[in-house]
Amino acid sequence: MTALARIEHEIGRKLTRMTSLETARVSAQQTAEALGSYDPGPERSEIEQQSSQLQQQLSDAQAEKQQLIRQVGTLDQQIADLESEVSSIRSEESTLRDRALREDPIAAAETTVEARELGRRADALEVQASNLDARRSVLGPQIEALDVRIAAIDARLAILSQAGAAVTAEAQRSMMESSEARERAQEFAAELATLASEISALHQDEAQAALTEARQALEKAVSTGRRANADVADGTLVAAGASRSLGDLLARRAASLSQTASIFSGVADRGQGDQARRLSNLADQLSQRADSLKGDAISAYESAASGLRRVRAQGDTRAALQDAADNLDRAIERLGGSSASDDDWSGEQPADGGTPAGDSDESGSEMGPDLAEVKMHIAGPKAPVVGIVTRNERCTAGSRAAGFVRHIEVDVSNTPLAGSFVPGQSFGVHAPGEDHRGRPHALRLYSIASPSAGEDGNGGVIATTVKRLIDENAAGPGLHLGVTSNYLCDLQPGDELKLS
Repeated sequence: MTALARIEHEIGRKLTRMTSLETARVSAQQTAEALGSYDPGPERSEIEQQSSQLQQQLSDAQAEKQQLIRQVGTLDQQIADLESEVSSIRSEESTLRDRALREDPIAAAETTVEARELGRRADALEVQASNLDARRSVLGPQIEALDVRIAAIDARLAILSQAGAAVTAEAQRSMMESSEARERAQEFAAELATLASEISALHQDEAQAALTEARQALEKAVSTGRRANADVADGTLVAAGASRSLGDLLARRAASLSQTASIFSGVADRGQGDQARRLSNLADQLSQRADSLKGDAISAYESAASGLRRVRAQGDTRAALQDAADNLDRAIERLGGSSASDDDWSGEQPADGGTPAGDSDESGSEMGPDLAEVKMHIAGPKAPVVGIVTRNERCTAGSRAAGFVRHIEVDVSNTPLAGSFVPGQSFGVHAPGEDHRGRPHALRLYSIASPSAGEDGNGGVIATTVKRLIDENAAGPGLHLGVTSNYLCDLQPGDELKLS
């Protein structure tokens, strides 16, 4: 692997890490905002209002109980007085009856009448006492009912007190966890800033490595030109090849800078503050440099195409040169430039009567500059290959994170997928088992989050970033767990899985 390729691989690895970190930062920020938005005020107000009402009810019940107790005390005293008076009257009545027994008949009759009057008076007092006792017996159950009511109110007040303490504890816990999530987001943001600086420095190294390769290509072209024995056509072809190589290097660097600018811009759009502004400025600078390099690449390709068109050739050689020039035109168009027309070919007739230079060959190849070839459908769903998990780590942190995101790397070095992927493509995962209809689980696609050289630098390890799907079940109670995402997130290093 060349120095430039190693630097490009390192840039790709850091950009992948940056994307994962940004996902974790956004998740932590959302968690902090969700926890920080918890307002215990309404719950506390409701609890205090209910407690106030219950306290009033408790006060009223206690006052009513005290009033009943006082009434019972009054009745007890009245009954005791009546019973004492009845006892005194009965004693006097008994004395009179005893005296009547010792008196003559006339006096005894008068004494007996007096005794009977006292007896009737005692009977009336006993009836009055009995009525008061009946009233007292009614007040007892009322007091017991008030005791039950007071106990119930006390129990409800205790529950509300516990609820108030729980709300206070939840508010404190939410504040603490919000602070922790905010700190994690700040840590992720700081690491993002460090990565951005490292990637910017790597792009400077990339520029130096590209310059070194360009010089080597130029030296090789000069050496080849000297061996061409001053043949004009050969020299022109050598110069065209050198321009083509330079264009490839410039286009390669432009694509690398554009990718970094795109990721920096996305992170800046989701961020805020000075760091987001710095990233946005960096993204603008990288984008401008990429545009400038695209212009330089277009100029190099145009120079190469012009050189190819100036060469006198015939037959198959001329057709090959025409195809090469057409390929350069297409590369120029992909970079945003305007390609030359076939009329740029010289109309001179070769000395041996070959095909005129003004004719064009319609069998143009689809080859362009040395861009990565995109291969598709290497392993179909009906013939999946087996990969081995080499890494599975969590990108988010904290028990209250808004989501669970994991970075997963899979070794495909012993499969046709090795070295046959580019960033942005997808691979399919076959989760084991069957669905509720008894059919194999549907294939799920996941984007490749690795540079073309893979996580290992040799194209043998691919990576993806997976969010564990946990959602409410729309069909009924409970939670819905995504089959494939949870299957991937639960895999351990060394586990095998089927890929397409």
